[in-house]
Amino acid sequence: MIVAAFSAYSFTLGYTFHPAVEGFSFPHPQSWKYPLYVLVGLANFWGVKGVGLPSLLAGGLTFSGLCWLLYLYGRRLIACTLATSPYPAMDKNISLIICTLILFTLLFLFNTAVGRLSLGLHSAQSSRYITYMIPAFVALYLYFSLVQAEKPFLILSLLLCLAVSTAMIKKDLQHMAYYAARKQLWKEIYLETEDIKLADTKSGAPIHPAPGHTGLKSKLGYLKEKKLNLYLDSR
Repeated sequence: MIVAAFSAYSFTLGYTFHPAVEGFSFPHPQSWKYPLYVLVGLANFWGVKGVGLPSLLAGGLTFSGLCWLLYLYGRRLIACTLATSPYPAMDKNISLIICTLILFTLLFLFNTAVGRLSLGLHSAQSSRYITYMIPAFVALYLYFSLVQAEKPFLILSLLLCLAVSTAMIKKDLQHMAYYAARKQLWKEIYLETEDIKLADTKSGAPIHPAPGHTGLKSKLGYLKEKKLNLYLDSR
């Protein structure tokens, strides 16, 4: 714990706080949207898109299930730690694993809500966030695999998830086709003009919200020099 505390402190030395998004503020003027951001993000794991009632319902049910598991195994973990547990000794390790997996995902989601709420609730469904939700769903899998009496319920749940996900595949494919076309258009315009701003405007798909701050022009120059990425097929 001491080493961990010093490690966290060392991160703050010389650190300059610089939000990566415009309009960032904490707490946000509409702070009541923080939990909604978390629910919309969880719904995206099931393929439920948008910020309407379906996504809030799917996210709410998922969040409730995770909180219930966290309470169930958190209580067992505390009992095992205090040596007052009626559960087997190995239950401590199981409880620790499940609680850690769920807490990781929940902490990530709430931290992301704080940092990205200014971009709107729709930003909670960015595809790159899915990876950080996997641990919590692994915890759900571990729970159901340990509860032998609920195997029929597990099978029913899997079939339900499969049905929901299958229904969303068409919409996902439409999103993929839309963004692929936009990115391809950006590439074509940039290769012709080498004007980032013009490519962003005409394609409607900016590569980066602040290209000047990230040195995008020099990076694209490196790709051109080495014939990589969008310049790969020009060899």
